[in-house]
Amino acid sequence: MYCVKCGKQLNENEKFCSNCGEANKILEDNNNQQNNSIKQNNVVQPKENDGATLLCILSLTFMYFAPGIIVAIGENHFPNIDSLGGLFPLVALVLMIVARVKYPNSTFAKVIMWIYIIQIILAIIGFILLVAFCYIMCGDCQELGSMGMILWK
Repeated sequence: MYCVKCGKQLNENEKFCSNCGEANKILEDNNNQQNNSIKQNNVVQPKENDGATLLCILSLTFMYFAPGIIVAIGENHFPNIDSLGGLFPLVALVLMIVARVKYPNSTFAKVIMWIYIIQIILAIIGFILLVAFCYIMCGDCQELGSMGMILWK
């Protein structure tokens, strides 16, 4: 590699020409290209961040706030709206999955995903404990007759 100003041969790692002091443009260009590619790979672009944030906020709204709002106003204004309450967590999960697929570098989407995963795991553990508790408490029960009366042993 040669100096672009005076033509003297340069070593690959020299930042400046030892003859004229000109900066090694090839070395600078290579460093700039490497830094730009690293920045582009690791940083979420602002436009992407806005889309991911919107999807995550909608997901959180459907998971935690919409069911409460529907219950609060649903009885008087929408008599059959309570039957839709089970769809809100499903919509929230779909929105979170879309955010993770469309914006894989979004930290907000990753956090929401882990919150939902932990919530599902805790729900499964709670259900297992409930079934075990019912089995322990009702394991000594006997059903008598067609009336379904239960007597303890």
